[in-house]
Amino acid sequence: MSGKPAAKAFVLFIPLKEQTETPDPRPRAEVNDDGTFSLSTYGQNDGAPAGDYKVTIHWPGGTRPDGSEEPPDKLMGRYSDPATAKLRATVKAGQNDLPQFDLK
Repeated sequence: MSGKPAAKAFVLFIPLKEQTETPDPRPRAEVNDDGTFSLSTYGQNDGAPAGDYKVTIHWPGGTRPDGSEEPPDKLMGRYSDPATAKLRATVKAGQNDLPQFDLK
């Protein structure tokens, strides 16, 4: 937002072809101060299985410098509902550099 990285946002990749009986693992990450993140699925920063994903993002609010409180989600829920998630990502086998997600 405003061209700044969503530092400390929580990113969750949900497989598009998720099985209901045994849900597939959900790769997740916390966004770094520079806007980058490394996904973890089974262990710390081990990446994500190859596949197509919908992506949800929740950016927790905090306390502003003036002491006022930010909303619980700085993105106002626009990217956190898996049912309405519009962000998509494809992970291929091997090293991946995903395009950045522009949040508005």
